[in-house]
Amino acid sequence: MARRAIGQGDKATYGKNLSSLIWRRKGYASIELNEYYIESKLTHAYFFHDWELKQCGGCYPHHWFAGFVEVKEEIER
Repeated sequence: MARRAIGQGDKATYGKNLSSLIWRRKGYASIELNEYYIESKLTHAYFFHDWELKQCGGCYPHHWFAGFVEVKEEIER
């Protein structure tokens, strides 16, 4: 699947965030370091396995994630 991201200057268009989980504590080894859809809160972010934000994987601090990209839509190849 390809993803189309919104440009940095396009703040008026609604989208979802995609980010890479880059770190986790030893006890969280079952969670893959991978890209996830993000619902950001004040200091933490809920991460989801699916575009619809229904399969929540957990909630981690923002600094455990990198490369936040606002995603407009998901396109099938």
